[in-house]
Amino acid sequence: PIIDNSHYGAWSDEFANKGLFNKFDIGNSSQGRPIFALVNKKQTNHEWLVLIGRQHPPEVTGAIAMLSFAQSINTNTPKLKSFYDRFNVLIVPNLNPDGVANGNWRHNVKGADLNRDWGKFVQIETKVVNDYLESLLQVTDNQTPKLVFAVDFHSTQQDIFYTMPADYDMAAGDFSENWLKAVKANTLSSFVVRNRPGSSPGRGVFKQFIADTYRVPAITYEVGDNTPLSLIEHVANISADELIKLMLATPKEDFDYKMIQD
Repeated sequence: PIIDNSHYGAWSDEFANKGLFNKFDIGNSSQGRPIFALVNKKQTNHEWLVLIGRQHPPEVTGAIAMLSFAQSINTNTPKLKSFYDRFNVLIVPNLNPDGVANGNWRHNVKGADLNRDWGKFVQIETKVVNDYLESLLQVTDNQTPKLVFAVDFHSTQQDIFYTMPADYDMAAGDFSENWLKAVKANTLSSFVVRNRPGSSPGRGVFKQFIADTYRVPAITYEVGDNTPLSLIEHVANISADELIKLMLATPKEDFDYKMIQD
């Protein structure tokens, strides 16, 4: 299916109308298109989950997974109520609206791969998101917010989850591995969970930037180009459910890099 900017606009309005998330325009792309975020935030919560989508325009199966994943956490179940009593969530579903509008391959309108710009912030799209994230994580006299986990959604030849190595210098090093074990145990047997740990310092990759900047795990959720739509949605729903359960079961101190170092 075609998932263009108008689709994101209509989807996000419907998503926000359910009442759990607020929609904010956090900036504009190089060609002036709005980059919006969906936020669920309580002032008493200090831990953040971040979801990023559509850095690469043609990766539509990843976009489908992102939208399905987000829908799974936009409900009023008792488990999710408990989740939102502890965690805040930032979702940026469409980071590259210019690339989507122009039918670009992996780049924005300036010919740059946004998933090679994290930490460099030469491109306005990544800078807009980073500036907004920094504003959410700003330390005040009353609170010390922190990012605890992040996921960005992509597509490739087959379903792959690119994780940070468990022994990387960060808090909750085995979190991603435990999440994927739970996904494997609860999805259809036909779905293969491929965990590919790796580190790529200095390349500007989102998951690496998160691990190096915030010292917490992040994962690149890749969906196969030819994975059936029903399977994409099934795995995304299970993945979201298992992530919620694991985050709730993880003590706050396990996500705290400074506490672990001390």
